[in-house]
Amino acid sequence: MTRAIFRKAFSDIRGRPLQVVLLFLVIAAAATTLSVALTVQASASKPYERLREESNGADAWFNSFGSSADLSRLKDLEIIEEVGEPYPVSFENYGIRNGDTKQQIALVGMGPDLPDFDHPVVTRGRWLGAGGRDEIVVDSGAANVLGLKVGQQIDLLAPGGNRPFTVVGFAVTASRTPAPISDPAFAYVLPETLYSITPGVVYGSGFDHTMRVGVRLREGVDSGVLFGEARNLGGQVGISTWENVREVSKEINQFDVIFLQVFAVFGLFASGLIIANAVGGQVLSQMRDIGVLKAIGFTPRQVSVVLLLQNLGLSLAAGVVGVLAGLLIAPFFLQRSADILGVSSGASFNPMLAMITLAIVTIIVGVFTLVPAWRAGRVSAIAALDAENDSRSAGVSRLGKLAAALRLPRVAVVGIKDLSRRPLRTTMTIVALAIAVVTATFSLGIESTFDKTMSDPTVIGGPPFDIGADRDALPDAEARAILDANPDVQSYLPSFHTGARIGNQGFELWGFEGDLNNPRWAMREGRMPTARGEAAVSTQLKRSFGIDVGDTVTVLYGGGPQSEGTPIELTIVGRFVSAEGENMHVTRDTIPDDEAPTDYMIVVREGADPRAVADALIEASRGNFDPEVLSETIDEIRKEWRPVILGLNVVLFTIAGINLLSSQLLSIRERRRDFAVLKAVGFTPSQIVGSVFAGSALLALVGVAVGIPLGLVVTRIVLDILSSAAGIGPGVGVLPGVLWLAPLVPIALIVAALASAIPARIASGLKVAEALRYE
Repeated sequence: MTRAIFRKAFSDIRGRPLQVVLLFLVIAAAATTLSVALTVQASASKPYERLREESNGADAWFNSFGSSADLSRLKDLEIIEEVGEPYPVSFENYGIRNGDTKQQIALVGMGPDLPDFDHPVVTRGRWLGAGGRDEIVVDSGAANVLGLKVGQQIDLLAPGGNRPFTVVGFAVTASRTPAPISDPAFAYVLPETLYSITPGVVYGSGFDHTMRVGVRLREGVDSGVLFGEARNLGGQVGISTWENVREVSKEINQFDVIFLQVFAVFGLFASGLIIANAVGGQVLSQMRDIGVLKAIGFTPRQVSVVLLLQNLGLSLAAGVVGVLAGLLIAPFFLQRSADILGVSSGASFNPMLAMITLAIVTIIVGVFTLVPAWRAGRVSAIAALDAENDSRSAGVSRLGKLAAALRLPRVAVVGIKDLSRRPLRTTMTIVALAIAVVTATFSLGIESTFDKTMSDPTVIGGPPFDIGADRDALPDAEARAILDANPDVQSYLPSFHTGARIGNQGFELWGFEGDLNNPRWAMREGRMPTARGEAAVSTQLKRSFGIDVGDTVTVLYGGGPQSEGTPIELTIVGRFVSAEGENMHVTRDTIPDDEAPTDYMIVVREGADPRAVADALIEASRGNFDPEVLSETIDEIRKEWRPVILGLNVVLFTIAGINLLSSQLLSIRERRRDFAVLKAVGFTPSQIVGSVFAGSALLALVGVAVGIPLGLVVTRIVLDILSSAAGIGPGVGVLPGVLWLAPLVPIALIVAALASAIPARIASGLKVAEALRYE
């Protein structure tokens, strides 16, 4: 009997090739989306791990900031197995410009012979040569940002004046994420070159000039213990671990993972609806076969097993295809992080993830197959053999009466009335269409948010200005003179930012000169500071530190792990949205430091082109000004996301279309007698086609009517998830308006028309004599 069950299941699959192919494609598409989401999430850290292995990277890196720190004591710590060669790093105001793009640089001094342990990996070109005092190797990520080429001549913008260099190679280190994740980016020169640029500097004596060294821990030692051991080194020492760097590198793919997970859930649910529709129709179309099986001795369980085997076998095959397709597609999502790390983007095969994907797909197929299969097994042989009952003409439904009352064309009334024939199938088809509309609404929400942010950066927590400019090595007085002389600069706000702490938790402290309330940040509560001793906190800092408006806090400015720093008493007067994460805004005179402002928030004159203003500032400053046009930055991010969003929407609308196609095919099969009767009473083939299209069009319109309100709710929720993941906090983003949502109606109708083309052709080509020969 087991052999008979398998033969029957295989025979049924071969007997309905079109429906099997459609079902296979839908399951494979859902499995692919799920596989890509899981693979990208699991592989997000793989590019960094490959880099660390290739560079023989350290487990942790020590940076000395005080002259009393003694890094030579590291070799005496029992938990450390290997200590690398210390090297100097200068964090003075350096930059490299290529055209209108500029990148902040930290200069690293390294010799021509790279060490075996914890060395940078050259991704293009070569390493520094002996005697190459005018050679430079640039961070790979920075090279991508700047569009540099090996052999290119560049000027290093430095406080002591510009210095020419030849770019001989690009490299990346496992000790620090490359640009644009980290700013400034590392660039490597020979130690003697670095010392000539910074004469008289004692490295390791301050935050701008540090000594850095990598260490390898003994097996089994957790890197967290290093923070306690740092006290034995004396002075001021900072520590970063490879786990920290890895987690930061994963953030490149964070939004992609969230998008893929959201679309995977939608895709799997929509696929489940198709499966339920297909299986339900399959049971109805195979009632005679079920009756015959029972008549020859099949038990109810065996009948159910036949149906389950067909779909579970199909889901397993489609799931395998989806897993393989996911492995092929995932590298495209990992490419961005792989490119800046200078390694391959290949996603590693994870048997556990493959099993999870197959298990989820199989469970969904099994759940949606189980109920109709169980019901089929419980049908008596006599009832099953009376298959003609399902082909009787349907009476006039409520939908049909409504359509007639509205005086719709007779063709439309005929197509609409039959939607009530199988209400559960109709409902599931509408839900599948609604899911596609929900995802499209969400995508339009992303687009409308970007569109609004182009003119108002505060929508996503950006500053309320057109341009943000860093003066780098340019003196503050000269920078202000350039800004004052430009007629298209309406106003600007000088600022200085630095690190600060509350207890042991650090954050960014920004001090501004001028009116912080005009133009206005995206305030959630209160206002921006207007006097010394007042402060406003970002929503992320409020959440992390538990600070509320009205609180008085003590902020520690300067110092380090071995120094308490300077305490500043601040009263919190406002809470604002910020894309910069945990930061606090104060007036400049609140910060006890006489360092000049380094950044300028610029508002351009109405009607002026921000890019033209930025170019004029670059030219007037001899390349030292580093203006960022905020609208251009937003547009670049939008261009990165568009292909992903568009592709996933196409997949879900395709799934919805296949659902509608499958539903219509089943309906046409059940209504053969109805169509024959219609033809016999004078309906032309074009009218038959029109009735099929009318039914599909109504389903599409109902799907849009249900999907748009639900999509607006989902959009609000997912935008809050994305903004929270970015450190901005909830409540940002713009819901799409009527003009954004209006195109969903014709798109849904086009999908309905395409999905109805084959069923309409089958119905219109039906021969009356053949359909009625058993009447």
